[in-house]
Amino acid sequence: MTQDNAPGNMSWLGPDIRRARKQGIDGLARRQQARLADAVARARTGSPYYRDLYSSLPQRVDDPTLLPVTDKRRLMEQFDDWATDRDITYDKVRDFVDTPERIGERFLGRYMVATTSGTSGRRGLFVLDDRYMDIGAALTSQALATWLGPSGILRAAARGGRFAQLVAVGGHYVGFAGNRRAAREGGWRNKILRAFSVHSPCTRRCPNWSPSSTRTGRPSSSATPARSCCSPRSGRRDA
Repeated sequence: MTQDNAPGNMSWLGPDIRRARKQGIDGLARRQQARLADAVARARTGSPYYRDLYSSLPQRVDDPTLLPVTDKRRLMEQFDDWATDRDITYDKVRDFVDTPERIGERFLGRYMVATTSGTSGRRGLFVLDDRYMDIGAALTSQALATWLGPSGILRAAARGGRFAQLVAVGGHYVGFAGNRRAAREGGWRNKILRAFSVHSPCTRRCPNWSPSSTRTGRPSSSATPARSCCSPRSGRRDA
């Protein structure tokens, strides 16, 4: 493992973004096509499930409309053939997520595991690598910076630059698992981000963080609490 791709190191993203911007619109389209083709090729190579699903496709696929549709039920039913890392099996992942004490711990020493709630009738199990997590964090940071604007960023920095994340807790849900992973591994994310249950009463949610923090979270989980807890006078904004 090199320094650039060490867990939580996003130094490679800055140069990559600058290169993308220099390429212009046409260059971005070529980049998207090349990365899709690479992703499909990797899926075919590492996953028996996708190798079979994509068997009738051209050798190179750079058009997403050519890809056949799959769904969570099929992926869960064929989990062992779906995973591109052959060390990953459904039984191993299920045993991992059935242990609450392991929320945020690295599965097989290198992955984060996230689950869906199962309200649709079938719980989804997903194994995420560092590249996925780093890109997700970068996109979230960019969206938050755009939403806050320069003045909002300055206000957040003046108040300690802390963020209260409203998430579903108590399980390997992606928001909470990511937060617990940051807490386990330390680093700058753990210093500025703290998770609070979206189901907690406002008065108990974040007594020390709320006056000086910015709320973040998925819109479906944070919009309603924000409407009831935040006001223009509070100096808090829901992201």
